Amino acid sequence: MKKYHGVMMFFVLLFILAGCSDKDTSSGDSATEEAPAENVQNQGNETDSVPKESTPEEKFPKPTNPNKDKPNGEIQTGEGKQPAPPASSGKDTESEHEDSAVPAILPSASSQEGPSKLEEQQIMMLMDEYMANYPLAVNEGAFIYIMHLIDPESIFYHDQADYVLETYNRNIKESLLYYDIGSITSVGEDTYQITVQESFAVYFGNEDREQVMDFENVYTVKKFQYGVFLITDLQVTSSI
Repeated sequence: MKKYHGVMMFFVLLFILAGCSDKDTSSGDSATEEAPAENVQNQGNETDSVPKESTPEEKFPKPTNPNKDKPNGEIQTGEGKQPAPPASSGKDTESEHEDSAVPAILPSASSQEGPSKLEEQQIMMLMDEYMANYPLAVNEGAFIYIMHLIDPESIFYHDQADYVLETYNRNIKESLLYYDIGSITSVGEDTYQITVQESFAVYFGNEDREQVMDFENVYTVKKFQYGVFLITDLQVTSSI
């Protein structure tokens, strides 16, 4: 019986030892299992600390000054080199502004000593026609012969119209013997004076007499629209 009791105690001890061994083994396994967990946690933290891979940013070259290395300030364009405008000082800019603000003064007829060649020809033709038509107007009492040669806005226009009618009513006839157109002088803008030597044979019908009369007259002519010259005035300076 004691032998049996000793065997039982032996098995109990073995069971206890076996239990302790299993406990240590389980505790070791748990420690082993917990360690990887900690390692995994630590690895996760380490992973978070490692920079993630990202798509590399495209780096574009910074614009540079194209004129930095260009001599004499040349500007590089798509079609070639173009020289830069020269630098000017403030005084030059002011002088250029003043020159551009003041229009150029063109010479006018009033600043000339006489008419141009074309104007002189026009004036000569005007006086030739007037001298030829004047006796016709007086002898026929028809102002229409010379009215288109005189400025209608002038006093001379109305004076000649009255004179033509008066001489016709007094039965006075005139015949042109000769005339000579002398100097042509500028007296204003597009205005000229012409000295004319004239000689007329005047017949006084009511008195039945004839007389040669010589004059030195000064006509004033002016250029109007479309370059047309008209007589604006007449001064009888002397009767020879």
